[in-house]
Amino acid sequence: GAMAPRDAVIAAIGRVFRHHRNVSAVLYVVGVLGVLSYPLLARRVFIDENAFLHGHGAIGFGADEALSAHEYALKAEGVIDALGADADGNAIYDALTNFAANELDALGLDVSKREYPIEFDRRGRRRLGENAGDADSSVASRKTTHAVVRAVKSSGREGVVFATTIGASDTDGPIADAAAIGLGLAFVKYLATAKWLAKDFVWLVLDARPLGSNPGGSTHAAVHAADAWLREYYGDETKARLPLDKKSKNKGARGDASAFARAGALQQAYVIEMPAGAAVDVVAVRPEGRNGALPNQDLLNTAVQLSRRAFPRAKVGLDLDPLDPIETRARVGGAGEAKVREGENKNVALIRRLSSFLERIGVFCLGKSRAFAVRQFVGDLRRASVFAWRCARGVPTGAHAAFKSFALDAATLRLGAPLGSARDKAHFGPTTNRETFRKIGSLLEMLARGSNNLIEQLHHSMFYYVMTSDDAFLSIAEYVAPQAAVVAAIAIVAIALATRGGDGDDGNGDGDGEQGARREHDWAPALALAAAAHAAGAGVGYASLCFYDAALSPVATTGLTVLSALAAHALLAKVAFSLYADGGGPNSTPVVPREPPWVTLKCVALASAATSTAAVTFFNFPLAWPTTVALAPVCLSVSQRDRSEERRDDTKSKRPWRALAGWVDRRTVKSTAMALTPVFLASLVSLIEETSPFAFAHHLAENARAWRGGFAFPVAYAVVWPACALSALATRADVLRGTRGAGQREARAESKKS
Repeated sequence: GAMAPRDAVIAAIGRVFRHHRNVSAVLYVVGVLGVLSYPLLARRVFIDENAFLHGHGAIGFGADEALSAHEYALKAEGVIDALGADADGNAIYDALTNFAANELDALGLDVSKREYPIEFDRRGRRRLGENAGDADSSVASRKTTHAVVRAVKSSGREGVVFATTIGASDTDGPIADAAAIGLGLAFVKYLATAKWLAKDFVWLVLDARPLGSNPGGSTHAAVHAADAWLREYYGDETKARLPLDKKSKNKGARGDASAFARAGALQQAYVIEMPAGAAVDVVAVRPEGRNGALPNQDLLNTAVQLSRRAFPRAKVGLDLDPLDPIETRARVGGAGEAKVREGENKNVALIRRLSSFLERIGVFCLGKSRAFAVRQFVGDLRRASVFAWRCARGVPTGAHAAFKSFALDAATLRLGAPLGSARDKAHFGPTTNRETFRKIGSLLEMLARGSNNLIEQLHHSMFYYVMTSDDAFLSIAEYVAPQAAVVAAIAIVAIALATRGGDGDDGNGDGDGEQGARREHDWAPALALAAAAHAAGAGVGYASLCFYDAALSPVATTGLTVLSALAAHALLAKVAFSLYADGGGPNSTPVVPREPPWVTLKCVALASAATSTAAVTFFNFPLAWPTTVALAPVCLSVSQRDRSEERRDDTKSKRPWRALAGWVDRRTVKSTAMALTPVFLASLVSLIEETSPFAFAHHLAENARAWRGGFAFPVAYAVVWPACALSALATRADVLRGTRGAGQREARAESKKS
């Protein structure tokens, strides 16, 4: 008769675990190839929050306001000229911010200036508040200036931030900063007279002067300055501000604490970067924050669409296509033209050849009539890969990352100048400058009006997404399926080994145990060995940070980290010998047969890899997916097939190469490949990042120190390395075969019971 539904489900599950090897292989292939479906599943972007009401209000920032911005910019340039030609960047920054504060005071606004100590990454001496090499050991700090425009007709419970970075190294210099100050003052002056304000608005000037040799340069400085400002804004003033007197032990602020102006609960933030001053031909929107954190997609789409409306002839987008970068369209700061003159780098050339190869395959399979669709498909896949890689790196692409850390949706809008434009103020006449100021001001007003209509935070749209282009995206429901398939491929084998045993896991059986007999797992030593592996990985990571802090060269840091990893491998082998030297194999006693130790260890390694990669998926999917894809074949291929069977099979084979292979210890080759997997992954990442593979550990530690942690560092040392080390150990260690001293362990257990 027909089976009951419950029995049918149980039988189906049993068949899945009975053929777990085949099911796992199919799921892995489906997961890897499933990424190719991303361009087909992508949807057009949309704004889900109706309260934005874009385009429903007349823009008030017009010619008069643009003229005011131009006049403010000229005054700021005059302040710079008054310093003389010998003025350094610090003096120019102080002069510009003092000028801005005085003008804001004249407008009758609440103004606050702060100076914050920065956790300076000084290698060798990383104490809080020290400059790099200054003889007077003065405090390393960054400054902020902000003003609050209060909505007269509202309660002031909510606020929106517009931030401007000043002093960045990759700009046209003080003239660009003067233009940014001029625009900010004019916009604040306009908001102070606007009657439509329902929220308070904050204009924040961030100090973007680079801190020594920290990676990230100006972005690093601006993010940390915004971090300190937000900590004080929300009341966490511990080590947030410098003392009024540097020689005093009193940790009071520079200025009275009550003078810090606030605007209620902050909801959104927009960071505006004007590296080329009042000249705009491109707007690059940067959403990536720390550890790949993204703003609500409504805010991202709003920034892109309103930028296109303000600059209809400019290139606006996320700059996702490496074959059509911003540098080919516009000069983003002082470095843009230099990058164009250098020509195409090796990575871009490789991407171009790979894209061309994929396009030829697609045209060959689908025909020339689908050439355009194939080209679009390859382009979307390329852009999605770039977006995912930026998120996987975990490095912020703008000062907006600080706001996202405080649960504020934020994005950075970076404006670029036309190629070939001069870097002096004489290139553009007053008319051109005023028109550009008007366009930028109208963009800021549209952003302000949209956020002004919102009630509390954005919540309708999604926070987890992958952009395949400026106008298409994948939500978490669409992009997580390949990762789920690969994790399931690992988990199914782990469950099968735990419940059905490992007989035949080398490919000669069905995994049901020897003649249906169930064998027990000895979990305690396997779990202890897995814990030791993760502790060893954490130790290697800590040692790498110590080598970096000791101011060693990049090659020395990486070399010593590799030596530490080798020492950890040797230590794990000794731990395994001490845990399994007394046996514990499948022939322990006829009463309680045991699984071979390597089977139990494989089960634990698979479970650990599946759990850790699944956990990382919820925080940084672009980092979790390649990690899982790399670890799955390593952990799944663990096996200790009997050598006598291998040699017997090879001897029977008539093929010469098979006979030659019989003299090679396959387990040694396989375990070596497993142990070297982290080295291969490090080389691959270095190739993509255009850095030396001999400095990989140095750069990993550098980013961890500069950005105060991140997922990439712990994933490398607490997920990837332990999984590969356990797999190599389970494949090669003879003590894990379970054939030595089989009865001694059970005899000792029986004697203890008696």
